[in-house]
Amino acid sequence: MYTLAAVRKASLPSILCVMSMITLLFCVDIRAADVQILVVSESQQPLINAVIVIEPRDHPLNNTFDATAQVAQIDRAFAPHVQVVQTHTSVSFPNHDDVRHHVYSFSEAKRFELPLYQGAEAAPVVFDKAGIVTLACNIHDQMLGFVYVTDSPWFAVTNASGHAMLTVPDASDYRLRVWHPSLGANVSGVDAQYTADQLQALVVTLEPPLLDSRRLIRRTLSSHSH
Repeated sequence: MYTLAAVRKASLPSILCVMSMITLLFCVDIRAADVQILVVSESQQPLINAVIVIEPRDHPLNNTFDATAQVAQIDRAFAPHVQVVQTHTSVSFPNHDDVRHHVYSFSEAKRFELPLYQGAEAAPVVFDKAGIVTLACNIHDQMLGFVYVTDSPWFAVTNASGHAMLTVPDASDYRLRVWHPSLGANVSGVDAQYTADQLQALVVTLEPPLLDSRRLIRRTLSSHSH
């Protein structure tokens, strides 16, 4: 190993060699793999708003403590319906409607309450524990949303065609988690190990009964209140 003094006395070719070795090691460390996943229902219909979380083996799940996100209220609904954040993310809940909302959650991962407000006056909420948080409005019973909190920085939500694309660090194998709102907040969903090759164009089938919003919100809120 070169010491600082040795580097100072070394010739220019030697210094360039050392720099090349450092660059090579750095490049190896940041190699990445592109992953494409399709999530479908039991009837093979694409599922929008499915959460995809990947944890590469032997890669630290570093937190960004100043991360921010948003769940707005638009047309008396939460937008997005499913928001995924890494732990310690600060989430704001601006109300863009012409009526006031009272946002709250009884979920174990995060209990909070934002009393009646309009606009952006409600203080952001820091989600500091991994888990699935159910959002509701104390005024409008039809409003239902979710914040999926994960320790991993590698996550995505499926689009209308049921697809999600992620770029993750290169690893020998990966832990894959897949969850969908139709499962309800008390069901963790798929949790499995895959190699990098297996994750290429992977199709994940979820088999829960798809619940309408009113049945889902009644079941979710009643389970959290006990």
